[in-house]
Amino acid sequence: MTEAELTPLEKQEILGAQNRYRAEVNVTFLNWSENLSLQAQRCADYNAANYLPYGRQKHCPTPGFGQNIARATSNSHLTLAQMVDLWGNEKKYFLNGEYPSVSSTGSPGEVSHYTQMIWQETHEVGCGKANASGYDILVCDYSPRGNINGTMVYALQRPKAVEVSTTNSYKTLRPNFSGMPKRNIIMNTVFNRPVSCYLPSPV
Repeated sequence: MTEAELTPLEKQEILGAQNRYRAEVNVTFLNWSENLSLQAQRCADYNAANYLPYGRQKHCPTPGFGQNIARATSNSHLTLAQMVDLWGNEKKYFLNGEYPSVSSTGSPGEVSHYTQMIWQETHEVGCGKANASGYDILVCDYSPRGNINGTMVYALQRPKAVEVSTTNSYKTLRPNFSGMPKRNIIMNTVFNRPVSCYLPSPV
């Protein structure tokens, strides 16, 4: 297992990639939260230390927080922004409306990473990464949580996205993800309620 806290540049990369998707639907940008980042890092480390088969990764959000987990084979050499794109690529199935009726496939799980990422009432994100057994793991926690039943992903009459202060946010361009072999990419589903690996926030 390899544990590594995110560098400032990696935080910029992850946050910038997510805010690109929010800009596309004109919702305000996310701010980076160090508390959420610590929480997400603990979950990434837990998954790395307790390697589980694909589809059995453990989500560990605290109550009121959302969480996305992405996992890819290390030999696919995905950047962190490209791992965010695993969630963003779900937008091809997205239909804006009240959750969970938000997917052209009829299954909200097909778009639930993407909807959490662009959820209008979510304002903060923090992420962590880890590597184990040939897999890279990215965990992002969100506050307030999204994917709430009976709630619009974003308002149909919504304000234009406003760029937040550079003192508490990060921005970057999203690298090109085209041409990456799909067989090297593995992704888990979103989960938005506490589970057995609940980890308390730092005091």
